[in-house]
Amino acid sequence: ETLQEQTARGHTLPLVLTDANMPEADGVQLAEKIRANPAWSRTAIVLLTSAGRSGEAERSRRAGVAAYLTKPVKQSDLFDTIVTVLSGAAPLGRATVAGRKRKPARRLRILLAEDNPVNQRLTMGLLEKQGHTVLVASNGKEALAQFKENSFDAILMDVQMPEMDGFAATAAIRAIEAERGGHIPIVALTAHALKGDRERCLAAGMDGYLSKPVQPRVLAQVLQETASGANPSALAGENRARKGQTLDLPSLLARVGGDRQLLRELAEIFLAETPAMLDKVRAAIAAGDPEALRKAAHACKGALANLSAPRAVAAALQLEDMGRNGDLSKAPGGLARLDKEVQAAEKRSEERRVGK
Repeated sequence: ETLQEQTARGHTLPLVLTDANMPEADGVQLAEKIRANPAWSRTAIVLLTSAGRSGEAERSRRAGVAAYLTKPVKQSDLFDTIVTVLSGAAPLGRATVAGRKRKPARRLRILLAEDNPVNQRLTMGLLEKQGHTVLVASNGKEALAQFKENSFDAILMDVQMPEMDGFAATAAIRAIEAERGGHIPIVALTAHALKGDRERCLAAGMDGYLSKPVQPRVLAQVLQETASGANPSALAGENRARKGQTLDLPSLLARVGGDRQLLRELAEIFLAETPAMLDKVRAAIAAGDPEALRKAAHACKGALANLSAPRAVAAALQLEDMGRNGDLSKAPGGLARLDKEVQAAEKRSEERRVGK
């Protein structure tokens, strides 16, 4: 009614912010009605949603929604979304644009050093959506070999990897640069956002760090700084997965930039890799090996965090802490809890994979 009234007065409304859940007609239905009227063809629509209802992202895309934001909405995210939607560019962070890729000012050639398959696919997918070229190394040794053989604009370096960790790989790269010159930006990928992490990364020769799970907006900011020639900031990504949920679908959709195909691929990888990860946890507990348990639980935690499975993440973290503290007396109970939560997450991931 308001749109009709304003149009009759000769006014054009360039933007509609609409809640998804409303009586009589929900936000997507409103978007469909707006798009059906040629008089409002230039009106951009942003959907505000508090829950990731099944099929909502696809319905939004078909209805012509430019972006959606998950409530509660941060002021900075709302501002960025309004500016970028009205300028015709794709918003970043929690705003999700249906079917459009954001073109960076400069396309970068990036080396991603990461051993976790879920983390690999997620980060690679986000980088490619931003227009960058990505080569993947599964450990520090592979990263060092890739650095010697190829030219890159930046390296995203996981801190904890087998064979050679991120700190050792960074030290080796900096030693090579000391002999032949140059300085490639290296951004640490860490599962922690703890006091002292920034200082430790900088002391190891890294230029900054990102906290996993990687957030699209923070990743884009770091790479924009890299492309401009500035040292990338030390930034901690925000894990917005809400506690108490098996899978936090709004958080998960935001993490993949609204790309449902990437979401399905992550679900497939998770379903394929989870049995082996859990077997390593069981083997470590059976062997009474605290360090092996810490590493195995840490790997589980990383994969689960990227699937926005907060209850399963908490269970894996509990086992990781047991391994770190060297006390495995409660590990069998912790394993039972992890098994239960992973099975629930697997069920929801299977539904995501088949598009339910």
